[in-house]
Amino acid sequence: MEWKEDIEAIINILNKYLKLYGIEDSFSELSLEVKVEEHIRYVIEYCNREDYPSELNYVVAMRVLGDLLGSKFSSIADSSDDEKVVKQVSEGSTTVTFSDAGEKVSLDLIKSYKGYGAETIIKFRKIRWRR
Repeated sequence: MEWKEDIEAIINILNKYLKLYGIEDSFSELSLEVKVEEHIRYVIEYCNREDYPSELNYVVAMRVLGDLLGSKFSSIADSSDDEKVVKQVSEGSTTVTFSDAGEKVSLDLIKSYKGYGAETIIKFRKIRWRR
């Protein structure tokens, strides 16, 4: 695969953000790789290119993050208790409050990640002439 280094770099960026949101164990390496490759192919097709510009690695990472957070956030309502995060613990008469992992993520944030870097991608677009 010609983008192996780019895929690894993008997955490294993604892992940092997934850890930040506390969902680093929610996605397998294979699912991350498939999502990243899907977005790279989209960029190549959208930009009418045969190559992939490595300068777009961060843009692709943010867009993949938007997809991953969107899928995780939409499934939180159906999640079991083992996907809850402890929000508050009191010792007095023993109170434990749980919050959803998705509480750290808003829908607006997900939308901004999904559309991240649209202007940057356009800068790499090549015009295709029809004959």
